[in-house]
Amino acid sequence: MQINFFEEFPDEKSLAKASLLKHKCVIFIAARSFGAFLVHKYALQKINPLVEAAYWPIINDSYWVSPFANTNELENLHSDLQNSEQKGLKVLIDLELPLKNPKLFLKNLFSFSKNKKIIKSILKDADALGAEIFTAEYPLPESMLMPLGISYSIKKYKHKRIVMYYSSMLNWEKLKNYLKKLLIIPPKKDTHIALGVIKKGIFGTEPIISANNLEKDFDFFEHEASTATIFRLGGLNEKYLDIIEKYQSTN
Repeated sequence: MQINFFEEFPDEKSLAKASLLKHKCVIFIAARSFGAFLVHKYALQKINPLVEAAYWPIINDSYWVSPFANTNELENLHSDLQNSEQKGLKVLIDLELPLKNPKLFLKNLFSFSKNKKIIKSILKDADALGAEIFTAEYPLPESMLMPLGISYSIKKYKHKRIVMYYSSMLNWEKLKNYLKKLLIIPPKKDTHIALGVIKKGIFGTEPIISANNLEKDFDFFEHEASTATIFRLGGLNEKYLDIIEKYQSTN
């Protein structure tokens, strides 16, 4: 299994954890502009040349990407990616509702259709730009997510879905069988699983997974997903690392 990482707060301390990694992997680095991402990318390359930096764009008001974001910010993201001129760039489009700024639900309700088209354009244009798009998505049926504009057809747009299964935050018993079906239906290579969390994120209240439970998650998904992405790099320690190395493919 390929094991990658998210890093939501890429400061010197969190990026330094990349020095612990012994295999090639991708680290999705959150940044509010492509220029800011490049600063972190070059810092990461100095820390560990085995690691590939991927761009995780953050939107100012809504934080995540959805049709409820401000139209001008989605347009700016589209333009930012078009102007990046980085062939082979990996980009994470984090498709989540604006729960940090709920007023956007009402404010941008009448811009929903237009904003959804912009998101589709971001996905559609990725191939022409030579970029590889990943989408982070809730562990819910696509039939629920697509009408909200936070899931899109991987057959049409050729991206890879990262299903956010953070068992420290979810009910394992109720979701595990559904998730296994979710991973079996699409081609295995197109659907990735996100595991964690091993360090708190933007809300600051996310429960931390134990090393033992993280191993259980790896064991459960080992034969269902080609790739797991851990949230987040800054929480990496020797206990987690021992488990990760056990499941990390050496190919």
